[in-house]
Amino acid sequence: MTTKMRVKTLEDAAEALWGVVANVSAGNWDKQSMEWKEAAANAREDYHEAVKLLSPSEALYSMLGWLSTRKGTLKIGAKHNCGNIAVLIGKFCEANDLAEPRERWNKIGTHKTPKE
Repeated sequence: MTTKMRVKTLEDAAEALWGVVANVSAGNWDKQSMEWKEAAANAREDYHEAVKLLSPSEALYSMLGWLSTRKGTLKIGAKHNCGNIAVLIGKFCEANDLAEPRERWNKIGTHKTPKE
């Protein structure tokens, strides 16, 4: 089983378990102890945090935020070798469990300079 398959299995299990917790007492948590309600609320928060997926724009902003906090300077542009940025993008995508680029990704997006 690959790592991504294990992650998917764990996500599915977490969703099923959250469904059980969420529906205790037919969803009326008032019947439970304060300790139980606090634990369930924490579990709900953890579950929702764990299953968040980055939107494409969030991924771009997060990537640039991450780059801006790294030591050193990256030069990006037509006059620079940008192979190092591709390596960093790969590391960022892996760390954030982002899918590999689709085939023909370079034909899908816009590579033109936006008008300023």
